[in-house]
Amino acid sequence: MLKILLSKGLSGDQLQEIKDLEEACCEHEKLTMKLNLDMLEARPVNETNDFLYYDDNKLIGFLGLYGFGSHPKEIEATGMVHPSYRCAGIFKELFNAAKQECIARRVEKILLVTEKSSDAGISFANFTSAQYSCSEYRMKFDKSAIPSFPDLDILLRKAEHKDYTELQQLDELCFGLSMAEPEIDNRYNMTWLGYSPEEIKSQLVATGTQSIQDRCLIAVDGGVVCGFLGIYRSEEQLTARLLGPYISIQNRWTEIAVHMLSALKEKVPAHFKLAKVAFYDANVNCKRVYATNHFTLYNAKKTLKLESKDYNSAQPVIHQEINIRDYHPNDMNKFLKIHPTTAYFTGAEVVARLDQYNRLIVAEQGIGSLLINQAVNEAFKHHWVNHIEISVRVNNKDAERLYARAGFKEKNVIIALQRDLNVNPWANFKQPGIYKTGQVGRGQKD
Repeated sequence: MLKILLSKGLSGDQLQEIKDLEEACCEHEKLTMKLNLDMLEARPVNETNDFLYYDDNKLIGFLGLYGFGSHPKEIEATGMVHPSYRCAGIFKELFNAAKQECIARRVEKILLVTEKSSDAGISFANFTSAQYSCSEYRMKFDKSAIPSFPDLDILLRKAEHKDYTELQQLDELCFGLSMAEPEIDNRYNMTWLGYSPEEIKSQLVATGTQSIQDRCLIAVDGGVVCGFLGIYRSEEQLTARLLGPYISIQNRWTEIAVHMLSALKEKVPAHFKLAKVAFYDANVNCKRVYATNHFTLYNAKKTLKLESKDYNSAQPVIHQEINIRDYHPNDMNKFLKIHPTTAYFTGAEVVARLDQYNRLIVAEQGIGSLLINQAVNEAFKHHWVNHIEISVRVNNKDAERLYARAGFKEKNVIIALQRDLNVNPWANFKQPGIYKTGQVGRGQKD
């Protein structure tokens, strides 16, 4: 008799059945599935996250939901069907049951995780009309590849979930930031990583499906976390984006940074073409280290800020000859033509992130001020939005003047550097020698 069981928590017997089913599927297709067994072993008993399909007492199908945080808006789903029971609609039934659970929780997006080599998984993803979002690498950590530190007394190890609070404290220390007075010290600031433990955890855990252990290194001095370096890998762009380094020991900043960057080699795929990093123009430490190690400027942006209290909502947003509307899938090709290729997110990634809060405004004609006013009005309709930030390239004076007329004011300047890995493959980093101010961040165009 065939039946689906919606499970709140998993028993020891059920966990073993899932492991046995995984073994059968992996043997059939030579897979290394991502079932997050540690999460399965700690399932909450008051929430349905697991869907089990039985033929009498034999488990023949499984699908698990994986959310991060108390009320996640995005949930990962992954599962499997025994090779002898495929093409019978079993996974479709499991997925539909899981989808109804997500709807009941008001989840906005489901990430369907499958291995690239799984024909069955790829076929089902195509069947659901899901759009490709991102890829991850499963890499094996080789402790012997970490260089020794005879002169530093610093231990490098993989970051773990227990480190989130210390990472937030390190974040505050490196930025000169406190949550009571959240003003960033530009001399120490990087980009692409948040401030609070919740925001850091969300980014490190939920960036694609790349685990924190695969993506992050921390430095420990006397049992205290004193350094962090992470990486985000984009298979679509063949690019490694660096998160850091963040280092709290200022008089040894360069030494620790160089060793951490050298140790990151094992996490940079050999076929990647670029490594990129971004930080504030005032961050001299990063300028020195990256400039010495073949990173060159490819972009520089000003961050402009508009406070809700300074915005005049009475500014006109409608013009008889202009059609301003939300993005439609039919706009994709036109959008890709004007979207910068060097942007942090590709055009496809921007579209994939659209939801009730992340919106894309389209104008049939190029009337910038109307677009800005429309977008600002829409954002400030939410009472919890107290300011808006936008980035413009430093040489785009027309755009800067446009935003200034809407009330935006300069907050900071961020520079972005890249290393051509085809010309300079990842290797041990060198410590900088004498540094001349302005070596990085000036004199080059986008």
